[in-house]
Amino acid sequence: MAKAAGKSIRIEYFRSAIGRSWRQKLIVKGLGFTKLRQVVERPDNEGVRGMVLKIPHLVRIVPFDAKTKIHGHLTHANKAHGTKAHAAKAHDGKTSESNAQDGSKSHGKAQ
Repeated sequence: MAKAAGKSIRIEYFRSAIGRSWRQKLIVKGLGFTKLRQVVERPDNEGVRGMVLKIPHLVRIVPFDAKTKIHGHLTHANKAHGTKAHAAKAHDGKTSESNAQDGSKSHGKAQ
């Protein structure tokens, strides 16, 4: 079967199928999901769109420019962002040590 030259869509499995009907579980498996929070790319055709419409409470269509993981690999847009150190500095521009030196309240033990 030749791969159709056309558009594709990115689908994210964001809610567990535990406790759902066996039909919904088969649709999740049919889309190729094996893990929660997994993102897969599928051809944009009526069959795949119909499967997504049957379980919109479990999966969602993700835009291609979003910061997502595909098959466990980070996209280029997500590599620069998302580290804990980057998020802490972006919050207020100061570290907890510099906050303590400024005389502001520390959330640690009193000295």
